[in-house]
Amino acid sequence: NASGLRVGGPYRITVTSDKGNSTVEDVYLTLGGVLTIPVNVSADTGSLEEIVVTGTALSGGIQMGAGSSIDQRAMDGIPATGRDFADYVKINPMINLDPTDNLVAISVAGTNNKFNSLTIDGVAQNDDFGLNANGQPGQRNTISMDVIEQIAINIAPFDVQYNGFQGANFNVVTKSGTNELHGSVYGFLRNDSLSGNSSTDRDGVENDNLISEFSEKIWGATLGGPIIKDKLFFMLGYEEFSSSTPIDTGPEGSSFGNIVEGVTQADLDRAADIAQNVYGFDAGRFGDFDSLQEDDRKIFAKLDWNINEDHRASLTYQNTKGNKIFIRNTNARFGDISLPSAWYDKVEEIETYSLQVFSDWSENFSTELKVSKKDQITQQNPLFGGDFAQVEIDVGDASIFLGPDQFRHANFLKNNAWGAKFKATYIAGDHEISAGIEYDVFDVFNLFIPGSEGVYEFDGLDNFEARIARDFSYTNAFTNVEEDGGAAFSTKQLTLYLQDVWTVNEKLSLQLGMRFERFSTGDKPAFNQSFFDKYGFGNDATLDGKNIFLPRFGFNYAHDERTTIRGGVGLFSGGSPNVWISNNYTNDGVTIVNADLSGLDPAVYLENVDGFEIPQAVQDTLAQGNGSVNYLNPDFKLPASWKINLAVEHEFNLGETLGDGYLVTAEALITTVQNATNWEELRAGTQIGTAPDGRPIYNREGRRSFDLGLINTTQGGAEVFSLSLQKEYDNGVSFSAAYTNTSAREVNPGTSSTATSNFGKVGVSDRNNFELATSVFEN
Repeated sequence: NASGLRVGGPYRITVTSDKGNSTVEDVYLTLGGVLTIPVNVSADTGSLEEIVVTGTALSGGIQMGAGSSIDQRAMDGIPATGRDFADYVKINPMINLDPTDNLVAISVAGTNNKFNSLTIDGVAQNDDFGLNANGQPGQRNTISMDVIEQIAINIAPFDVQYNGFQGANFNVVTKSGTNELHGSVYGFLRNDSLSGNSSTDRDGVENDNLISEFSEKIWGATLGGPIIKDKLFFMLGYEEFSSSTPIDTGPEGSSFGNIVEGVTQADLDRAADIAQNVYGFDAGRFGDFDSLQEDDRKIFAKLDWNINEDHRASLTYQNTKGNKIFIRNTNARFGDISLPSAWYDKVEEIETYSLQVFSDWSENFSTELKVSKKDQITQQNPLFGGDFAQVEIDVGDASIFLGPDQFRHANFLKNNAWGAKFKATYIAGDHEISAGIEYDVFDVFNLFIPGSEGVYEFDGLDNFEARIARDFSYTNAFTNVEEDGGAAFSTKQLTLYLQDVWTVNEKLSLQLGMRFERFSTGDKPAFNQSFFDKYGFGNDATLDGKNIFLPRFGFNYAHDERTTIRGGVGLFSGGSPNVWISNNYTNDGVTIVNADLSGLDPAVYLENVDGFEIPQAVQDTLAQGNGSVNYLNPDFKLPASWKINLAVEHEFNLGETLGDGYLVTAEALITTVQNATNWEELRAGTQIGTAPDGRPIYNREGRRSFDLGLINTTQGGAEVFSLSLQKEYDNGVSFSAAYTNTSAREVNPGTSSTATSNFGKVGVSDRNNFELATSVFEN
């Protein structure tokens, strides 16, 4: 029995016994599972020995649940113009890339793209707050593809060591150094000169202006080798990315691909002049930027230490920093256009450390220890400073925006995560028994106060020049100091699991396990007495004390040398963004509150607008208890879904002409929601009428306030069927083809990071009664 081996290969396995010797060449290992290799050590007697190796062969390994793996050789053969993580995992037939999110949002088997999990060398590197479409903590890959050895795509792994997702877990193992010094230097270029000369707009009209100047550049290098031969190895990687993306929307009379009707360049120039000359604010000028810049830098370092024949360790370090400029409040379809002061630069930095120790204490007993730490900072910085109000100027049916947009007024996120995992495996005859304990800590500081610099709307440029607004709102910490509105909390998770993999005979293997997770926290949202008096329960419920049991069962039956049947059933939880919990700490109605303008003369805040300073009379209206509230329902249950999987694999021969080794796989995956997330509004107004189609019409209690709760629904699920064919020829050529049919349903897609959007931006017939409907992730 050999466990804890590095993935990849080739390995040579030599068996020595009193009956003879035997060697098996070219054994390759991939992530997960157990590979059993029968070895003939006596040609005379035909007796067999079995070698059990941790890992799964590229073919013939014991797989039970839905999933696949991609090694470096396979990645080298995949066309990947964007060199993005999604370019490689999309070859799994149950994975779909959302074209509305630039093909980086990965939806698996009809589930939310935020419900996936990414682990790199044992460290969870997820988009913990659900702010990025790609599911990673940065705008681009956290790690360079050139330092990856393998990617395992675990969609329904019935091994209980996997959890923290309801879509899929993408488990990445990085490259290691060897006894030979080796390295690489690479570069990639993509720009408009490599694209067509024209394109077709949404009306089917050919337009040369749709192809603007753009550029993407990637360069990097890797180097690996020995420090002490056979003992200590290193692997280094460095990569830089830069791009300039054209601005595609402009004013009336311009040559942009998308035109905002009703606003001219002269209107934009006048708005900028007024901002500078009347308000003393540099709002930027439309035309100063011809493209949007994005930059990214990745550093990777790894040490591998073969302590002795029975113990090895690896230490991994990553540092990734990137930034990308985003345009806000610009959309030709809605008649909106903004000056550069409304744009922002999103800066993200991630630093991770990982230590892994693999030990074989005897032929039958082995352990794994993993300790990891991840630090992340996310900033969203307005290009022209963040100390001015958001301004909207109505120009006919269109609008001009300037000043930092309200969602960037106070926006800063810092989260730190560390974890420890210990797993022990004991092989007793035909049983492989494993047990594990995990402990994770997640610390958060989140500052998010939309509108803390004020939000103004003006009826025309003349009124903007006269400093007379039509509408105004203001939200801030009750102290009128933005920093006092930050939410800090810590969540801890304890995990225990036990599992038995039973090799019943040479054809049948069974897997049975149980996983237990318990959450704890000593931090609560500030108690809102007004909320309690109104509804009879508090707004300070947390995940403290909530737990879940996750049973799993899987099987693999080798009917003959060419046909395998596999499958299983299990409960999976996790993947829900922590921002949904953070909302409850930030929006407690006590810490962050809305200005109550009802008792003020409108002239106080609508006339003689300053833009930099909020009128003192408005600041004085901030009172604890009057703000909007996000809360966790006291009876909230941890989100989880059952997965049932069944697959048949058959390898067939097409004769001498076309050859042997064609693998066809028919697979079905059924997902049933046990508990999913939904939102409810307690301030829902009374029904005041009925629409012509029968839908209820409600009034609203309060102008800009809400009491939104995170609740459960037990409805939802998906059925996925896939049929695939693949073949690898001796000359290195390979092909694969697949068909997938997905039917998915949901009550609330949860596509946003805020409760207001998750409640308000869902297509429903009755806003206050969400019903089961076709999922937006059904593709």
